[in-house]
Amino acid sequence: MFFKSQLVIGVAIGAAVLIGLFFIPVNEFAGTASQHSESPPPILVLSNYPEDFEITPIRCAIKSDIVEFQFSVENKLDEDYRLEIHLVLNDKNEENLSRDGILIETHAGKTTLESHSTPFNSDMKTCGIELKRAEKML
Repeated sequence: MFFKSQLVIGVAIGAAVLIGLFFIPVNEFAGTASQHSESPPPILVLSNYPEDFEITPIRCAIKSDIVEFQFSVENKLDEDYRLEIHLVLNDKNEENLSRDGILIETHAGKTTLESHSTPFNSDMKTCGIELKRAEKML
């Protein structure tokens, strides 16, 4: 009889634990790690100078609380330039969530590899690299 009552109590406790776990949202356990296991967000490239400077996206990766951008810029001209580039995080409607401006120096006929980071926003769906302005370096 004693064994039977222990078994019934054990089953009742086990059932209560399973029912309790059923009502806990899965993302409580996963946290932001679930966002990192997804495929990397797509990278959109826009340029006001597409014939002069070729921007090739390499990667946009979410790491903890930052987004790391890697891309190359080829200067197709015969002079050195300073470029104003914006790193953009967009939501599902392609609206800007954040925009960080950076300056890059490019040398005539050369390709440079760039790495920069920007703060992470959990609503982001795409990354963007926008070449806004180019001016000759003296």
